[in-house]
Amino acid sequence: WWHLRTGLWILQNHAMPHSGLFSQHTELPWIASSWAYDVLLAAAYGLLGLRALPLLLMGCKAALAAIMFLLARGARGNFWSAVLLSIVAQYVLADRQPLPLYFSILAFGVALIVLMQARRSGRMRPLFWLPLLFLAWANVSTGFIYGLLLLALFLVAAIVEQWSERSGANWFRNEAPVLPLMTVGTVTGACLLATLLTPYGYRNYTPAFELFGGTSKYFADLHAWGFRRPQDYALLLLTMAAFLALGLRRSRDVFNIALLTI
Repeated sequence: WWHLRTGLWILQNHAMPHSGLFSQHTELPWIASSWAYDVLLAAAYGLLGLRALPLLLMGCKAALAAIMFLLARGARGNFWSAVLLSIVAQYVLADRQPLPLYFSILAFGVALIVLMQARRSGRMRPLFWLPLLFLAWANVSTGFIYGLLLLALFLVAAIVEQWSERSGANWFRNEAPVLPLMTVGTVTGACLLATLLTPYGYRNYTPAFELFGGTSKYFADLHAWGFRRPQDYALLLLTMAAFLALGLRRSRDVFNIALLTI
């Protein structure tokens, strides 16, 4: 509800908050890091009332199903396995509300689709859409920090694979062509700059890095798995199955291995 109230305040005052407006310590500094989500939620509430909340959740679940289907390459002969993975994703995230964290999950999936397609085809053009994605992501959720981690792994994988090819060691095998480092580095830098294009600039990184700090204990969505829900076990089994799939293929794809490990 504080997301909704923050969005209403922004629309009413045509300004961005810089202090804890809705807390008992209004003199302390605070930024609305998910201001774009708050404004969209407030605008939807103004049009539809409380009906906007279940409609937003329906939209998030539909988007999750589509993204999982594309990630599993359902359109390339893996239809039923892609459908199954989409169902598992819905089950694992069944209790998630349409909050900024949910949008981070969707944005992470979109970024992963773009990166995987670039690795398979060797075409760089899809990567040039990523800065726009990160521009929107940084204004919607502090979870964009996970997207930057994903790009860093992608860049490191490209460096390792190119070094392996030039040295002739062939320690890391990638079935797709090796990507040009200059392009990958340029896209990564552009995405990093895009995350600074927010009303708060570099200060938006403060709550982003706090995701890895002690404040996580106050947010249930950021807790470690408690293994008191069946969804936790389903997610664990899915992760184990992903490693098993790489092992059965004897994969040396450094990006996939590093991504799963991290």
